[in-house]
Amino acid sequence: MHPSATFHPIELNKIQISDEWSLHPFLSSKPPATALVESINRVGILRPPILLRQPKERYKLVCGKSRLETLKTNPGKKSPLCLILREDNSPKNILSYIVEDQSLSGNFSAMEKAYFFSHCLKYMDSKEAAALFFTILHQKIQPHTINKCLDLIELELDIQISIHNGIIGEKTAHELLKMSPEDRQLLHGIFIDLQLGGGKQKRLLSLCKDLAYREEKTLTELLMKPEFNEILTHPEMNQPQKATVLLACMQKMLFPQSISAEELFRKKVTTMNLPATCKVTHALSFETDAVSLIMDFKTLTELEKRVPEILHLAETRRN
Repeated sequence: MHPSATFHPIELNKIQISDEWSLHPFLSSKPPATALVESINRVGILRPPILLRQPKERYKLVCGKSRLETLKTNPGKKSPLCLILREDNSPKNILSYIVEDQSLSGNFSAMEKAYFFSHCLKYMDSKEAAALFFTILHQKIQPHTINKCLDLIELELDIQISIHNGIIGEKTAHELLKMSPEDRQLLHGIFIDLQLGGGKQKRLLSLCKDLAYREEKTLTELLMKPEFNEILTHPEMNQPQKATVLLACMQKMLFPQSISAEELFRKKVTTMNLPATCKVTHALSFETDAVSLIMDFKTLTELEKRVPEILHLAETRRN
């Protein structure tokens, strides 16, 4: 054990619960996870909270808020074993304990990184923080990426929670930052309500931005249009159906000619009555009139038998 830290049982009433070093201030109003509560009720705290010693036998919380909050509800466990840091620990040393403690729970979420580096920059510049902690975070950190990471703290708390829980990816989060609070809150609500995965979130975001730009509307004004609002509030469609219809409606609105061409193409292919082993494809976005015929064969031997016919067809086309 590091000489600046020791283990001791500490009475809960001597611990000052604080978010000063917290990586999860966006979860402050949320109750501890059910799995954590059940685990502590069964076997107690397996990973001791980290406390910073204060004068007069008082202690300030560094790590382990959820663990301590859960313990408060258990009447039989009021003096948990804690890792006590001496008063004279430097902020850098405290930060090292924080990053090690959090690493035991797995990789840092984007929000955990954001708040961790927000604490770092109170005591060092971004270059030093990147050099000091990039190996512990298991990824290459550059000073400019730290500043970009910190931008996520500007997002509303419910969006921060979605980022932390992996519902919204980091790239999508940075796109939301470019929007007005009203627009991103509405879009975030749709992400949640329709249970959109990362790919569909990006597609919806792209379609919304392009349509809003073309129609000179905000995203909120766009999504409140009757044709979209009716889909979002439809009483009979489930979430996946709403998502599919909404994206298709926006696609058709943005690229009406391409949609019409696609429908005509499908109708013509259907009338050909081709076998299931044949597939006809068109050029991307119908940029040219070229089409391709794809045929499936059970074996290479079967294909070899058909090669003369294929060569004859190809020769006929050239003539």
